[in-house]
Amino acid sequence: MDKFAEFRKARLVITDRLHGMIFSAITGTPCIALNNSNGKVGMEYFWLQDLPYITFAEDVDALESLLPDMMNIADTHYPAEYFMRKFDSLTDLLS
Repeated sequence: MDKFAEFRKARLVITDRLHGMIFSAITGTPCIALNNSNGKVGMEYFWLQDLPYITFAEDVDALESLLPDMMNIADTHYPAEYFMRKFDSLTDLLS
């Protein structure tokens, strides 16, 4: 819970860590995610790409152009219901 609180206090997170991107999404914290050496962040960004406060930078050079918009993001609501529905078919299968 302390780590979530830390993320909630941030104005912006810039990370190449998968959990950094996920924690930002859950806490409604704007985030610029960079890919890491194994490509995991870029692959998982697919699941979060509809969140307006999470974006993906192909490389460090893209950060400068993304920063102004990300610092002014207004909609940082995490739509838990939306993500829960993505698991409905799996839940039905396991029932």
